[in-house]
Amino acid sequence: MNSDWYYDDFNQIGTDFTDIKEIESYDQNMSVRDFDYEANEILELLHIDKSSIVLDIGCGTGTHASIIAEKCNHIYAVDASKEMIIYASKKYTELSNLDFFHASFLALPPNLPKLDAIYTLIAWHHLPDVWKVESLVKMNSLLKDKGRVLIRDTIYDFDPIAFKTQIAKWLEYGNSLGNSIGDSFKTQVKEEYCTYAWLVEPMFKKTNFKIISKSNKQTLNTNRIVTIYTIQKTGKLNEYKSSK
Repeated sequence: MNSDWYYDDFNQIGTDFTDIKEIESYDQNMSVRDFDYEANEILELLHIDKSSIVLDIGCGTGTHASIIAEKCNHIYAVDASKEMIIYASKKYTELSNLDFFHASFLALPPNLPKLDAIYTLIAWHHLPDVWKVESLVKMNSLLKDKGRVLIRDTIYDFDPIAFKTQIAKWLEYGNSLGNSIGDSFKTQVKEEYCTYAWLVEPMFKKTNFKIISKSNKQTLNTNRIVTIYTIQKTGKLNEYKSSK
């Protein structure tokens, strides 16, 4: 099949993560996050245990994957930035059940085993909406029956009339954190593909997922901006065949 029309999600807009200085800055900015809390949330919501095989899409510098590796059978961590993967691989050489790959939502590593769980944190917004759907199709094909996906991302869960007010509050909050985090938030809003919950939720249904849980009240300043979905595979997707 000729696929020159297929979206290249290695070629991302926004921050240039081929630049080692940007990667180091990213790693520094992540210090404002509570990685242990976030990893424990992933473990709980996805029912990950010592038998689980897990995929992290958009792993960044690998911190979450390194924590979850200690609690699961095996974890595959992928990122669209080759330089980010090199950086992460050098940080976590001691974990034999953690494998890093230069890959993406739409170009995942070949020959992955069937997965119990997939998660992606603040990365899905790099895809336009139609390609978000395509990424869900791929996740469905990789998961075991009733496998789970956790998506945490910039998914707006407010009425469109409130857009300017809600975004202004969020950017103000980002600026208060320092380390150019406000600039990162602004890039997400202005240049990347953040979307609305009422657009995303039908995507789940169409790709044979059901919503298990939804949360968007982490803090007052991220309320209804950053949304966490846990979804579960309800069945395989069958390619449409015309009766003609």
